Amino acid sequence: VKEALKLLKDVETQSNLPDRFFMLKSSILASQDNHKELEQTMSAWRANNGLSNQFVSFSLELYERQKEWAKGLSLIEEIKDLSQRDLPTVLTGLKAYFLARNNNLFEAEKALNSISSDTYNYYADKARGFISASNSRWIESAKSFESIYAQDQSTENAILLLKAYLATDNKVKIEKIAKKHITQYPEDVGFKVRYAEWLFVKAPSDAIAFYETMVEDGLANIN
Repeated sequence: VKEALKLLKDVETQSNLPDRFFMLKSSILASQDNHKELEQTMSAWRANNGLSNQFVSFSLELYERQKEWAKGLSLIEEIKDLSQRDLPTVLTGLKAYFLARNNNLFEAEKALNSISSDTYNYYADKARGFISASNSRWIESAKSFESIYAQDQSTENAILLLKAYLATDNKVKIEKIAKKHITQYPEDVGFKVRYAEWLFVKAPSDAIAFYETMVEDGLANIN
C-alpha cells in the first residue's frame, strides 16, 4: 500500500488527472482510515474535476459507510441546485435513504412519493424499509428488506431483514434467512451473534450449541 501511495504521489504533480487516479488514491486512504489525507485528496479531486459522476458516487458511498448522512444530503442538494432540474431517480432514492437514516422520516417519505413503487430502486427500497420499521410496520419493512437483501447480502442488510422477521416473530422466516445467510457467509460474526441472541431466548440449549460451534470455528472473540 505504501508503494502504491508513493507512485500516486509521484503522478499527482501532473495536470488534468483523471477521476480514476483520485478514486484509487481515495480508496486506499479510506481503507487505511487516513481521514485527514483522504479529505485533502477529495478536495483536490473536486477542485480538479468538479462534481463528476465518479466523484459523486464515491463520495456518497463513503458518507454511507461513515454514516455521515448530513454530508451526503448536502452533496445531493448541491447537485440539484447546479442542475436546475429534478434529481434522477437513483439520486432521489439516495436522498430518501439518507433522510431516513438521518431520522427525517417526513421528508424521506416526501422524496419517495416521486418514485413509483413499481420502479426498482435499491436505496428507495431501503428507505421504505427504515420508514416502515420506525413506524412498527414490520411486514412492510420485511418486504423492503427482502428486496435489498436479494441485491446485496451484506451483514447490515441481513441483520435488517432478520430484525424485521424477529419483530413479527416469524420463526419459519427467521430460520430460513439464518440458514441461508450462515451457509453462504459462515464467517459473518455480526449476523451470527444477532441470530444467537434470538436463539438464547427461544431455545437456550440450541443457543449454547450454536455458540460452541462459533468457538470451534474461532469466531467467538468479538472486540
